[in-house]
Amino acid sequence: MKAVKNEEASAISRLNDEIRMLKEKLAQNASGNSETTGVLSEKNKQQLKELEEAVRNTWESKTKMSEEHEQERRRLLQVQQQAAQQLQSTKERSWLLLEQKGLVELTIAHVKELAKLSPSVSVDIDRWSESIGRIYALEKSAAEQYTVIQVFRSSIDKDGKQIVKVLL
Repeated sequence: MKAVKNEEASAISRLNDEIRMLKEKLAQNASGNSETTGVLSEKNKQQLKELEEAVRNTWESKTKMSEEHEQERRRLLQVQQQAAQQLQSTKERSWLLLEQKGLVELTIAHVKELAKLSPSVSVDIDRWSESIGRIYALEKSAAEQYTVIQVFRSSIDKDGKQIVKVLL
């Protein structure tokens, strides 16, 4: 960026030097031969106008380009912020739905997707997933044992009632 500015500054200073030299030539020619001076003077005036126009256009075009780049940068920044906000709201909605439904496996899978950028978090999530799998297995086993206990309790109740009938 600095190199471009330096090149532009040096180009502009060269143009300004040329303008200064042409003005000096015009001043010198004004005191010389009127016939050749008129032709040279007209030619130098035209050249001087062109150089002054080039200097003015250079700065105007650079200013215009700079403003256009700044507007584009602002627009892209706004688009980026909107995308970030949309992503954040999508994450929050997803979390709420997962929490409301109580779907732990989906919640863990969702966290895995979000944590792909961080390997250490991903390892922790894998351990959580394994722990949850063991917890579900233990829960299933406990539910089966509870069912067995209920069957035995029911049987003992029936058998106890029959024994009481027989003894009475």
